[in-house]
Amino acid sequence: MFGSFKIGTKLLLVTVIITVVVILVNGLYSSSSIRDTVKEQTFAKLTAVREMKAQQIEDYFEQISNQILTFSENKMIISAMAEFTQGFNTIDSEINKDEQTLQSSLENYYQQEFVPRLNKAEQTKFSAKEYIPQQQNSKLLQSLFIANNANKTGEKHLLDNANNGSSYEDTHQRYHQTIRSYLEKFHYYDIFLVDAKTGNIVYSVFKEIDYATNLINGPHKDSNIAQVFQLANKSNDKDFVKIVDFSPYIPSYYAPAAFIASPIFSGNEKIGVLIFQMPIDRINDIMTNKKSWNKVGLGVSGETYIVGEDLTLRNQSRFLIEDKSNYLAMIKAIGTDEKTLRSIESLNTSIGLQRVDTQGTNAALTGISSTAIFDDYRGVSVLSAFGLLDINGLHWAIMSEIDEAEAFQSYSKLRDQVIMLSSVLIALAIYISYYLSISLTRPLRKLEHSAELLTSGDLETKIERVSNDEIGDLSTNFENMRLALKKSFLDVEHKKEELEVRVKERTQALNKILAEQEQQNLLLGQQNVELETIQEDLLKSRQAIENSEQRVATIIQSSPDGIITIDKKGTILSFNYSAEKLFGYQSDEIIDKNLKILMPKSIALEHDYYLEKYIPNSESTIVGKSRELVGQRKDSSQFPLELKVESVFIDDELMYIGQIRDITEQKQLQQDVQNALDAAQKASQAKSGFLANMSHELRTPMNAIIGYSEMLAEDAEEDGLDDMLDDLNKITAAGKHLLSLINDVLDISKIEAGRMDLYLEDFTLGEVIIDVASTAQSLVGKNNNKLTTNISDDLELMHADVTKVRQILFNLVSNSAKFTTDGEITISAESIYQAGEPRVKISVADTGIGIPANKIETIFEEFSQADESTTRNYGGTGLGLALVKKFCEMMGGTIYIESAEGKGSTFIFELPTRVIKQDEELESAPQQTLNQVTENRLDSSLLKDVLVIDDDPQARDLLKRNLEIEGYSVITIDNGKDGIELAKKYHPSLITLDIMMPEMDGWEVLRALKAESKTKDIPVVMISIVGDKAIGASLGAVEHLSKPVDRNLLKEVVLKFATRGKALVIDDEQNSLDIAEKSLSSIGWKTVTAVNGQDGLEKFSANKVDLILLDIMMPVMDGFEFLTQLRALPKGRDVPVIVLTAKDLSDDEKLILNGNVEHVFSKEETSVEQLVADINEQFGKR
Repeated sequence: MFGSFKIGTKLLLVTVIITVVVILVNGLYSSSSIRDTVKEQTFAKLTAVREMKAQQIEDYFEQISNQILTFSENKMIISAMAEFTQGFNTIDSEINKDEQTLQSSLENYYQQEFVPRLNKAEQTKFSAKEYIPQQQNSKLLQSLFIANNANKTGEKHLLDNANNGSSYEDTHQRYHQTIRSYLEKFHYYDIFLVDAKTGNIVYSVFKEIDYATNLINGPHKDSNIAQVFQLANKSNDKDFVKIVDFSPYIPSYYAPAAFIASPIFSGNEKIGVLIFQMPIDRINDIMTNKKSWNKVGLGVSGETYIVGEDLTLRNQSRFLIEDKSNYLAMIKAIGTDEKTLRSIESLNTSIGLQRVDTQGTNAALTGISSTAIFDDYRGVSVLSAFGLLDINGLHWAIMSEIDEAEAFQSYSKLRDQVIMLSSVLIALAIYISYYLSISLTRPLRKLEHSAELLTSGDLETKIERVSNDEIGDLSTNFENMRLALKKSFLDVEHKKEELEVRVKERTQALNKILAEQEQQNLLLGQQNVELETIQEDLLKSRQAIENSEQRVATIIQSSPDGIITIDKKGTILSFNYSAEKLFGYQSDEIIDKNLKILMPKSIALEHDYYLEKYIPNSESTIVGKSRELVGQRKDSSQFPLELKVESVFIDDELMYIGQIRDITEQKQLQQDVQNALDAAQKASQAKSGFLANMSHELRTPMNAIIGYSEMLAEDAEEDGLDDMLDDLNKITAAGKHLLSLINDVLDISKIEAGRMDLYLEDFTLGEVIIDVASTAQSLVGKNNNKLTTNISDDLELMHADVTKVRQILFNLVSNSAKFTTDGEITISAESIYQAGEPRVKISVADTGIGIPANKIETIFEEFSQADESTTRNYGGTGLGLALVKKFCEMMGGTIYIESAEGKGSTFIFELPTRVIKQDEELESAPQQTLNQVTENRLDSSLLKDVLVIDDDPQARDLLKRNLEIEGYSVITIDNGKDGIELAKKYHPSLITLDIMMPEMDGWEVLRALKAESKTKDIPVVMISIVGDKAIGASLGAVEHLSKPVDRNLLKEVVLKFATRGKALVIDDEQNSLDIAEKSLSSIGWKTVTAVNGQDGLEKFSANKVDLILLDIMMPVMDGFEFLTQLRALPKGRDVPVIVLTAKDLSDDEKLILNGNVEHVFSKEETSVEQLVADINEQFGKR
């Protein structure tokens, strides 16, 4: 059929068909490839978002599980559980109220307040009577705290006191504010205490209609709160935590509610169950990214959501949030029932209501994690990444989806453009093909006509040139042929006659030629001999080449490295002797086998891939490079090897040459080096831990040495014993010098162990510089030096660790003072900008001995000085400048030196104006320092007590003596328990509290003090061996002094936070008790001492205490428990507590102290004078 077409038609059809096929195939292939790429990229992004959200949800549930465990084990909660249960069981005997009046009151509330709101939310008619509890006690409590509560619905929890005089009312007044503050801090919907024996909800923060009901046989016995109570109540595990899934909860007006519960034990007896009603907003914020879907790459239609086992949503639908009416219309169109539609519309939530029965959710709930395209709950096709979220018994499907239309939007645009371009190209191809066929066939037809004339014998008609191409040339040739034919016919007759003459002539010529050929044959014979000689030469050359190839083969065979050649399919062509030794194969065994026999299977697959993809003379990850791989011997053993591959062409065939070297010994050497490095790192960590522990043990006796020497010096000065004064001052100075060395070692070990934290606060740099200059004046004057400051007026308010900035400055000034005699030291500060960031540039310049140029690079190294003579002549450990550099780097700063030997040195460090921690805490408690506490100066004629709680007798003695010098009455106690009792009894104006006490440490004492109404308002100053102002402030201590306590700082703290009166000192160290007692007595305070928290509580109950000094770490009852019990006592709520501790405080310990104590001091950093000055400032003595 095709053969019958004319040439023009054939040309047109062939051109069009080829063009159309090429364009369509290219377009379809490109379109398919692009769509697959877009799909895979979208799935990858959705999977990443799904995994991120799953991790966030798991972290949230772990957080709330830890919170409920901590809360259920809190002694305050255990006490509250017991007291609320007792009050619940006896309230009907304490309050006489007519049952009919109660029933009428509750029916009126339920019918007018609760049921109308419930009916509106559920669009269903409910009866009030079915929800009113039947127990008399339940009716009384609901009447007092709900029906007759003047606060409107949703604010019933604001009522603290129902003024009914019952024991339950007293319990509620003491605990409600604390538990409510916990609920508000961690954003729970409600907190319940449920009696384990009866199932009665004896306490609720939010006071909805589930309050005071029974979860076993009451109106809500079939709810999920009853379910979680039953599960927790069955467990005898103190660490048991159970979560039940969201479901509509009637007391919360049918809003979805989930609950988490943990049993409460008093000793080994289970007395109740603690239940949190979880806030739905937190999960919703995580899954909706706080309504910022674009920030996680979900565009305008993407969303992440959770589906429960009941196939309903556990967080809000994005589409309900963004366009409620359109969302309702969509789900209505796919058949959602009217009741569900009304509930979603009235409650404005899809949680627990929107059914999601899709391919992805069903697969995920069976444990499958995958990706797919299917219709979502709106009936819209989506790309989805789904998986199972299994958390503490909750089986949820987690989905990450985006509409298919949006996912393939870019692909669709490109596809349309390809179709349009293809159509234009096809049309253009048809037009061009048609034009070409016409231009070709028209001259051919004219030429065909002329050929027909020639065929018929017409030699007279001239053939015209039809075009300027090959066809035109052909027509010209036809014309020439016509002329030639015409001439031939004329010449044929003449040539006939001439032919005979020429035949004769030709015969003669041929004879002559034959004779010449005989002569040529003779010449050819001679040339043949010459060719044979050339052939012999070629044979000799060939033999030489073969000998050369043999030498090369011998070299390859004797090479110490294995050499293998393969073809492009991986078939082994040669295998030298070293390769035989490496792999255990003989060459005749391995030749013609595939190279994969020498590799593990995992590498063999990669080998095939590289052979297929390699393009000669192009960049390759293998060819021309060395790689480390694993080889496999004949006996299947594996060994590490180094492989170098080169490609060559032999007889136009691509081949690969591999050079192989066994690197087993090299690898073993590398492993030995790594093991040695790991051992060195572990040794360094062990050293740091040892130094930290040893420094703690060293500073405990230093507390007594420095404290007693200071007091003896004061006594000697007052008594005129000048000959003893110098020696005592030397003891004090030596002790403080040793303490500074211990502190340097501790700081270095903390930094190396990663336990050094930053406490960031706002401060004025100029004031810090002036303070350092004032402090260092005596040190600088020892070598007859002059100290000056040069502070720029444009310095901004800094936000940094003021303690470390002060220590940097003091270390640098001290260093300059040591190496400068009869010279000048200058502290300068100015504002600068670096890369647009505001910074401060601070320098300490001296005119001392300077530093040699070759020592500048090592001057900041630990235990390093300029040379050995420096240590002999000037002393020191070489830690001061190392700490300076580390502190600068911790705050994002730098430090460098400009020095000229013999002329002096300038140390310059730069810090950001606002320092940001590398690992910022997510929820940092408010921090309070000595300067941030509001002064509470009272009439100086008032003589007030300070309570010192410390188990160290020396510490107690030093504190007591220093405070007494300032005119305070000091009460000391060596334990937290007694400290709490003394605080309740005497209500001191201020408490100093040691942390490290046996049985009841300072943290327990602090919790007890702040939980008791009588002691919770007493300022508490922490004084202990290890101090951390940031931790102390966050835990509620007004100040934190380190032992040995600086007397001036002690004076300032006590003056700031307590009027003179009676002070209770609780510390398990007798030295600490004695020092605190004497110090407070010196400033007009009476003191009561206690050796632990329990002793402190007893002493507090027996005395009217105006101040408590509390150690944290104490036996029997620590400072935390002491504070908890102290603040729970009516007269202990307002007693100021000062904590003195030697302990590094954790974040949880910060939270306990925060708001419960007035000051936290570190024992090793705080002198007795500091403590006394603090007490004096607090109570207005000057």
